[in-house]
Amino acid sequence: TVNGHHSVVVTDTAADGSSASTTLEFTLDTTLAKPVVSLANDTGTSGSDKITHDASLNVAAAAEGVTRTYSVDGGAASGSYTAPTDQGHHYVVVTDTDVAGNTASTTINQAVLYIA
Repeated sequence: TVNGHHSVVVTDTAADGSSASTTLEFTLDTTLAKPVVSLANDTGTSGSDKITHDASLNVAAAAEGVTRTYSVDGGAASGSYTAPTDQGHHYVVVTDTDVAGNTASTTINQAVLYIA
């Protein structure tokens, strides 16, 4: 079945030929776009080497009804992002969950954040 609005009509017919019907309408939602995330300031030598002294992120706004969480270096998910402050390799997973329970994640997984 495809995502979108659907209607199901159920009809009961008795032995005497009389019948009664009811309609169930619902919206099927099985998808959610991944969050769009990038380093706010890639201060390394190439501008795209994911080396930075500023661990801030650019994160596109979440869709209406979406709950967003952030996990840094495999830690517990949180409703807000706290940038790492120690030097080294770090990764951030941003996960969106919609009201239908669909989830989608984006990982900044090769970012080497040099905090200076």
